[in-house]
Amino acid sequence: MSQRLCFISVILFSILLSGCIAYRPNLEQGNVISMASLQKLKRGMTTTQVVNALGHPVLNNIYRNSQLIYVYTLEPPHGKYYHRKLIIYFAGNKVIRYTTDIAQNPFPTD
Repeated sequence: MSQRLCFISVILFSILLSGCIAYRPNLEQGNVISMASLQKLKRGMTTTQVVNALGHPVLNNIYRNSQLIYVYTLEPPHGKYYHRKLIIYFAGNKVIRYTTDIAQNPFPTD
């Protein structure tokens, strides 16, 4: 009887302990930046037009009003950390150019 009780106790303890392993969802932060987003950008757009097309940037550069910085990160529970950045430069409240790392840092397709 005591061996059976010990066996049942071990089984129940194992079942309860297995529930302590936490589920980790994908951690996504920032603005989603894609090739479709880049195609919306046109030279000469105003800041308001860019914000209407891409949304408000998560990062605000208080030292440079001539830039909008869009950042997106994806951290899967098991796998590689992904980071995308888009910086849009303005002169006279008009887009003059942008830099991005989208081509060098594609997201996984699975």
